[in-house]
Amino acid sequence: MGMSRLFTSEFKRAAVNELKSGKPLGFVARRLEVSSNTLARWRRELEKQPTKAREEAERWDRVFIRSVRALRDLRRYTTSVIVNNQGGQVNVAADQSQQTNVVSTAKKKGAQV
Repeated sequence: MGMSRLFTSEFKRAAVNELKSGKPLGFVARRLEVSSNTLARWRRELEKQPTKAREEAERWDRVFIRSVRALRDLRRYTTSVIVNNQGGQVNVAADQSQQTNVVSTAKKKGAQV
């Protein structure tokens, strides 16, 4: 019985890409010194699974959509928020509106003198 060898995913993809380019399965298997059954299995496995990059992109799309919906709901159900920052700047977020920044006129006049 022969020893089993481990192949990297890059090696497997390269072998399957050779098959996709039109080369016969037996020819590629002999050239790479793997059995034709192994090469056929690699092709089936890679055709079934979407690429990892695609899976990651889909996952981040779902996370982004979930975050946007959560922000929308948060904005819909919260009341006005007023935050006094250092330096006299006041941030006002009213219902269903953008945040506006207001600078206190007393502080502004004092800074100009």
